[in-house]
Amino acid sequence: MAKYEIMLLVDGSLDDKAAKTAIKDLIKTIDNSEDFKLTELGLRDMTYQINGQSKAWYLQYNFDCKIPANIAEFRRLALINKAVLRHLIINLEKDYGYRAINNPKKVKVSENKAKKFKERQIRAKAEREAKEKAQSELMDIQKETV
Repeated sequence: MAKYEIMLLVDGSLDDKAAKTAIKDLIKTIDNSEDFKLTELGLRDMTYQINGQSKAWYLQYNFDCKIPANIAEFRRLALINKAVLRHLIINLEKDYGYRAINNPKKVKVSENKAKKFKERQIRAKAEREAKEKAQSELMDIQKETV
């Protein structure tokens, strides 16, 4: 079963109830999924206008879905619905999401990269300190000669 996250931007000129009713048919395609969770982020200003709108209702849906056809149907209906300004569907079990955290091979690679990075940081710090020490010794020698 795949984990999904959907982010919707709904027309900001609508009030809260009108925005929810405008996307009611969209929700019907995915609300029978397991672990369905709706997070309403509210009416927010957008950084740039979309279809002449500067405000939008932000809605986020997290759920588990067994049937990929439901996601395809949701995408189709979101493209048709004029109240939906933008939508983003993310499969959290792809390599960049949920699966990457639980994949032992990817975790090991990530730990090795972190270890090498720390070693480079320590080496760079030691070189900086040695350089600063050499410069201070050189300054002391120069002061003694003058």
